[in-house]
Amino acid sequence: DAEHMPLLAQAIRERDLELRRFVDSAKQNLTEENVSLKSRLDSSGLTEKAIRVIQGAAAMGGGNPDEEERSDPLLRTGLADESAKNRALKEVLLALPSTMPMRDFSTTSSFGIRKHPIFGSPRFHAGVDLIPRSDESVYAAKSGKVILARVHHNYGNTVIVRHDRGIETLYAHLANIQVREGQEVEPDTVLGKVGSTGSSTGVHLHFEVSVGGYPVDPQKVIETAHYVQQTQN
Repeated sequence: DAEHMPLLAQAIRERDLELRRFVDSAKQNLTEENVSLKSRLDSSGLTEKAIRVIQGAAAMGGGNPDEEERSDPLLRTGLADESAKNRALKEVLLALPSTMPMRDFSTTSSFGIRKHPIFGSPRFHAGVDLIPRSDESVYAAKSGKVILARVHHNYGNTVIVRHDRGIETLYAHLANIQVREGQEVEPDTVLGKVGSTGSSTGVHLHFEVSVGGYPVDPQKVIETAHYVQQTQN
């Protein structure tokens, strides 16, 4: 009926206005979350190269955002862009290990340049050194596959676990090794006991995290990932 057309048009306008408010609110929320996630990612110390490695190892897919925007003018508000940024940031942060390999420990040597405890000269320390306060078990920092579980001439009993997205973790100077190469492990899997094998001045765990073969600061990366993953959960 012609007399109902104005009411129908008004209802459509109100619906579109409500939808636009929803889209604007969703975009604002995503923008704020993306600023927070980007700040967290910056604090992890990951280089742009490391981030590209993680993103490059991600599965591709999800359609064509340009086509989606053309078919739905509401997405031209920037919601699609913020949504894509959000997914990309979370892909990186959720791929990182989020737990340290020991339950109760003290850090005796941090990541970066330090005076080598044996040679006495400044050397780059590619990981962190941890000593146990109680539990001497060493756990996988994230689920993955053991790609090395054997004696290394400098690191002694060593385990390397390969995770998704080009990430690997290394556990050195173990007293013993309790996993085998090719074994799938979880964060509660005991890799071995802390020890002093190889070139070592005392009982401790040397722990490394690498992305695409390049070492990153384990404590910064794990603190960042732990915060973000706890927030998402």
